[in-house]
Amino acid sequence: MANVSLKELFALLREAGFELPTEFSTVARVEAAAAKRGIRLHSQDKAALRGLVNSPGTSARAKPAFDMVITTHPQLAIPSRRTRPTNTSAAEQRPIPDHGLPPWGRVEERLQALSDTIIPIDWFLHEGQLPGQEEWDSWVDDLVVDIDSLLWPEYDPGDPGVFARPGIKELFDADFAVLDAVHDNLNLPIPALYPTQVFHRDYFDEEDDRNVLFGHGYERYDPTLSARILHDLPNILAAGMADKVGTLDLQLKLRFQRPRAYQVALLQNREVYGYCWARTSNTPSLVSGHCLQAAIAGCTAFVALAADLASINSLTSLAQLTVDIGDRRVYAGVHYPSDNLSSWYVALKLVRQVFSGDQQKLHPGLFLWDAISRRSDVYKAIVDYDNQQSGQSPYAPMLKLIHELAREEQQKAAKESVGILSRNFF
Repeated sequence: MANVSLKELFALLREAGFELPTEFSTVARVEAAAAKRGIRLHSQDKAALRGLVNSPGTSARAKPAFDMVITTHPQLAIPSRRTRPTNTSAAEQRPIPDHGLPPWGRVEERLQALSDTIIPIDWFLHEGQLPGQEEWDSWVDDLVVDIDSLLWPEYDPGDPGVFARPGIKELFDADFAVLDAVHDNLNLPIPALYPTQVFHRDYFDEEDDRNVLFGHGYERYDPTLSARILHDLPNILAAGMADKVGTLDLQLKLRFQRPRAYQVALLQNREVYGYCWARTSNTPSLVSGHCLQAAIAGCTAFVALAADLASINSLTSLAQLTVDIGDRRVYAGVHYPSDNLSSWYVALKLVRQVFSGDQQKLHPGLFLWDAISRRSDVYKAIVDYDNQQSGQSPYAPMLKLIHELAREEQQKAAKESVGILSRNFF
């Protein structure tokens, strides 16, 4: 039986008279069981699984032995899809050279041209004046100073050792530990409103395709929304990214020049590291464009659809997507956890500058903080790591600053009249 594929096993079960299930949730459990055991099912096996849903003559109830047969099948007995070396002591890792790590380098011409589109359309000054280049540059400089002092240094071509300064090694150790802790999440079902067969890996592949808009197929998260909202959502998210983020992520990437995790893993001989290739990882690592764009795009949808998302469950699903897009990039090993941490900091600062006074009354910043703190598994893993280090991890300073921003949002909401929808959600 060890040589029988899942597809062949299904045929044998049918021939033997087994009643196969048709519920989505049961099929999802089978795929989840495979993922848990470290197996990525072949396309023909997935097709066979999904074929059960519409298979004529199948029973809506599974015999008790069905899950047992599938989840103990020899194909699923491999301990792990990742081969872990037997000895992974820190001594085996190559140290960061005294002259530091190499910067990412130049980006392609198309992206370089995009980065020259400086000020996002919706960015404004609190005094109501139109912003000029000086005001924008000063605001971005403040972001860079905070990230530089608390997390990752700004690249300085005149200082070849800037990526070897104190704290860099500890940050990489923390990042790779958290990367390893969350990597298997890529093969788990998305936390949708109802049990689903859709996995984070499925969405990761779509979100890595520039031709597929964020929010495409959102009914997989929340099938209760109207056809109009499902149709409009991708365009609303795209508008939030274009008008409120612009090319800020690229501007910051070029300032920090952080090499990607797969590059550092090779340079340092970090063997316990799982990586999935991404076509959109052709830029410096910090900040995470997906994480920053999704954070602001989610806030945009929250503000635009507040009157339509009457269900708290629908608000929760939107908040989940808002952080899942960035989280998936960390699950895949494309970004470091600290890339997301810096992106959340930038997003919490940016949300105050790109939503008008009437929009601020809905408190998009509080919506974003709720999404990060309650629904992001990467954020939870970062906090867990920091707790294990008794609050002395490399993440601690940036976590403190983000928490200060969150408290300001909470205090602002407490002083103002918060609508019923927001009050119930928060």
